[in-house]
Amino acid sequence: MILHHFTCIDHGLVGIHRDKMIRPMKHPAFDFDPVIWLTDYNVRTDAGTLSIHKPSGGVCDRTAVCFTVDTEAEPWSLFADRMGVDPVHRAQLEALGAPERWFVRSEGIPASQWRSVGRAGLWTPS
Repeated sequence: MILHHFTCIDHGLVGIHRDKMIRPMKHPAFDFDPVIWLTDYNVRTDAGTLSIHKPSGGVCDRTAVCFTVDTEAEPWSLFADRMGVDPVHRAQLEALGAPERWFVRSEGIPASQWRSVGRAGLWTPS
């Protein structure tokens, strides 16, 4: 499945580039397992719809870099049901927009599954 993972240059890209791996991260505001957040939206074109741009008071541009990957992932709604995500927290998160286009993955995504990086001059998988 072709999906997109957005990250920032300020801190997210550094570890991904160093390790050649996109790793699951714990969401700072919610109590569920660490995951990688993905979407089937077009690279950067629709990022504003997903509310992953720099939030008010945020520290980085979450759309600065987009990794297009070919990997398996679980639709957010199925994950949220399976994990028993608190309904109030789930509603807060889904209010950010387009949860039907969100996917999560609990395993890392190695460089062998990357198809492109959405910013010129960065490492490109061989």
